[in-house]
Amino acid sequence: MYMLVTYKKIVANLWKRSKKGKIHGAVAKCKAKTIRLMVTALLVFAVCWGSSFIVDLLGVYGVLENLSLESDVMLQILCLITQASSSCLNPAVYAFLALNFGKTASSFAAAVFHVACIFIVVPIMVQIERSLSKTPFTRRNNRAKEA
Repeated sequence: MYMLVTYKKIVANLWKRSKKGKIHGAVAKCKAKTIRLMVTALLVFAVCWGSSFIVDLLGVYGVLENLSLESDVMLQILCLITQASSSCLNPAVYAFLALNFGKTASSFAAAVFHVACIFIVVPIMVQIERSLSKTPFTRRNNRAKEA
């Protein structure tokens, strides 16, 4: 409830017009993206934590009394997993809704590819070259070149 009230105040402050009564197009676009990000983060939070609230509510009203012990444990584990996934999903939500995610993601992917080439592909190529130089056919060709 606290998050809902806080986010409502933030959205209300963001949506206010400027002192002159007009909003520049770029500012309006940024405000809309910010509000979309906040609503998405709030929805992810509600979905991830809502399952445990619903299970607790059903337990209080006795709806889950007939569950076996195994089913009850599985339900509690599922609730814990969804709660933990909230923390895992928040960075992804903020990353995908960021203004320059595409540029950042592509530069990160290029850096990862570069590091992978240096530390994985190059040693493999060196190993292949060494193993090829030890074959009888290669030794014969090397002797022919030396003569």
